Amino acid sequence: MQAREAEIEERERVHQVQERLSQLQYEREQLQAREAELEATAVESEDLEHVVTQLRSRVAQLEDRESRVAQLRRECRSLRGRLTQLVTSTMDEKPLQEERCKLMQEVGHEAHRVMDKLPTAMQDCSIAETTPPDVT
Repeated sequence: MQAREAEIEERERVHQVQERLSQLQYEREQLQAREAELEATAVESEDLEHVVTQLRSRVAQLEDRESRVAQLRRECRSLRGRLTQLVTSTMDEKPLQEERCKLMQEVGHEAHRVMDKLPTAMQDCSIAETTPPDVT
């Protein structure tokens, strides 16, 4: 009977060891699954960090571009002002050109009148010098 009891105790111990082994295997599988989750999270975290770095770079580029656009707008405003001044000065120049033409005509008439009073020999020499250019 003792042998039987020893055999039963041995079977119970084997059964307990097998149960403990099964329980440990189950816990091992759970830990491996958790490890895989954590590794995936780490990879995802690295991916997110890479995305954040790219976004920061893009933001810096856009800020630079915005700064250039603002500078170009200031330059355009300045150029528009200068263009307005040039248009205004051009409009002011037209009356001056008309006055110049009028004065040149008067000088031409005066030169002809003086030439008419000169002796004929002097007129031949000086006609080419005093003939005003055509300004029309």
